[in-house]
Amino acid sequence: IFVYLIAPTDSIAKIIGAPPYKSIEVPASDTSSHFDMVLDNDNSLYISYLDGVKIFNGSHWQNIEIVKGNLIRRLFLDNGRVYVGGFQILGYIEKDSFGAYQFIDITPNNITFESIWKISKCNDYIYFRSITNLFEYNPEKDTVQSWDFQSKLGTMICKNNQITIQDLSLIHI
Repeated sequence: IFVYLIAPTDSIAKIIGAPPYKSIEVPASDTSSHFDMVLDNDNSLYISYLDGVKIFNGSHWQNIEIVKGNLIRRLFLDNGRVYVGGFQILGYIEKDSFGAYQFIDITPNNITFESIWKISKCNDYIYFRSITNLFEYNPEKDTVQSWDFQSKLGTMICKNNQITIQDLSLIHI
């Protein structure tokens, strides 16, 4: 429950200081750019960067290099999997039967696309959106369907069990 108290400005107490936080040093890499991060169900922190994903389990860092990937921009957590989107790369990271992290590449063959800018879930499908492409991944069947648009794509939302994307001011369903 949220309670909002409205009072004259001079009677509102000033908040001084910073909220509690913990600083974690990210290991150096060839690039200082880190693009996205998610926290999984085990409280491991995933951070995307130029060539892969760094994973911090609370005490140790592990680096997952994505060999054919470049500029890993987006991460998205769903059902224990961390989905990864970058320049001409789609996939996910999950633990194998021994507990080791592994990257599973689901990038369709013979399709060229720019960076993935958004990953979201609608129904049981995972959607990856680049500037002019939309990819629908079915985790149950391990299949990827793709659509190439002639113009740039914008916002992507899931509402009433349908994915809706913006195409230059037009809405496509």
